[in-house]
Amino acid sequence: MTDPFHGSGDALSTGAVRSESGLATSDDGIAWTWEGIVLGASPGGWDRSTSRLTAAVRDGSSWLGYYDGAASLAENYEERCGIVRSTDLRKWERASPDGPAVGTPRGPGGVRYVSATERGDIFWEHTREDGSHELRGIVART
Repeated sequence: MTDPFHGSGDALSTGAVRSESGLATSDDGIAWTWEGIVLGASPGGWDRSTSRLTAAVRDGSSWLGYYDGAASLAENYEERCGIVRSTDLRKWERASPDGPAVGTPRGPGGVRYVSATERGDIFWEHTREDGSHELRGIVART
């Protein structure tokens, strides 16, 4: 019998699980407490299959987050970037509920794995017209 979660080497590509963001905390980096899902897939939106937080940066007294979103398994590897906000890193509010904030709705132009530095540099994976993926970035001026 084939294991549906591990047989492919990529449980997320099986459709058996959703890709969501959870939080675990630790006082010492050894013992961890699971706090649960903090950014789950939406009930029926453009991000109903995937809602994977990729970066959280300080924005005054709150946090700005970037996350990968996808509507279905068919969009695996072609996620789009959504934006969320939080005051405590435990409860996130979508700032882009009606569609991705960055990236084309379908086909080439996917934007995922957005990462940001405190200095303001931003990096992401972008889907090119030919279907290949490349790393892109914007470096903040100092």
